[in-house]
Amino acid sequence: MQLNTQLLKLDTDIVINHTEVANSIIEPLINGSVTPIEMYALIRHIKAIVEIAENSIKDEVVDYMEKNYSKEVVTKGGIEIKTKKGASKATFPNNPLIEETANRLKALQEIAKTLAKTRQKEVADTETGELIYPAQISYNKDTVEIKFIK
Repeated sequence: MQLNTQLLKLDTDIVINHTEVANSIIEPLINGSVTPIEMYALIRHIKAIVEIAENSIKDEVVDYMEKNYSKEVVTKGGIEIKTKKGASKATFPNNPLIEETANRLKALQEIAKTLAKTRQKEVADTETGELIYPAQISYNKDTVEIKFIK
């Protein structure tokens, strides 16, 4: 497989038409030289390659922006690149009240899901007498799932 070096020599002032590039990638499918399965597999490989490349340079991008730009947002080639501070995350390892409440919530949610799946009406909580109503179930559209075989 040969990499199109035109993309690597990108003039960062030019905005890439993603639809055009995508259409050129799927051209073999459109002209019938590959099956949808073959094309999908190729696209997933390309996506994985790009994700690996992106993740491998992300820290460098943050460092570069911090050293070379006074602002948090930079625009190149129609892409806005913005640094973002890491988010804080609270944990509650020594708080039994929160742990008990979280476990109770999980149990109530499971009961509500079971009621919905078995098409039952509300039931009374045995501990509190409060009514537990069936969960509302919604479905996502069908899709495909992939797994890379090593």
